[in-house]
Amino acid sequence: MKRLFLPIVTAVLAGALGASAFFIASGGSNGRRVTTGTTVSSATGSTAGVRREVSSRTLTATQIYQQDSSGVVSIKAVTAGGEDTGTGIVLNGEGLILTNSHVIAEGTSITVSPGKASNLARTATVVGADADSDLALIKVNPSVMGSR
Repeated sequence: MKRLFLPIVTAVLAGALGASAFFIASGGSNGRRVTTGTTVSSATGSTAGVRREVSSRTLTATQIYQQDSSGVVSIKAVTAGGEDTGTGIVLNGEGLILTNSHVIAEGTSITVSPGKASNLARTATVVGADADSDLALIKVNPSVMGSR
């Protein structure tokens, strides 16, 4: 299982670009462009070292959610004892989704829905899972996930 950790972490890092492309392709930005910035200043007279302050142009949690929520999907895994639910992050345009291993571990069938739109649920397959780090990769057909 430890052999899967590096590919999963690599997929997460590479997926940031893919999730951005998916978000833009799904029309989630509404043509808006949001910029952020940070400033760094040293804390004079402090023994704490360097103090970093975030500028006022930083997005709030609500703004981040509104901007990126289309990259978050709902996951349902049917198990012998009922069902497990969770969320996942769309990593790229090829349909790879990062989720928690415990959500899909016992699943006999896995479905993925964009947001809370259960009427758009699509079947997913497990690509790989690492129970030790509680990470899993699943895959859906991306051509059906973008339609809302």
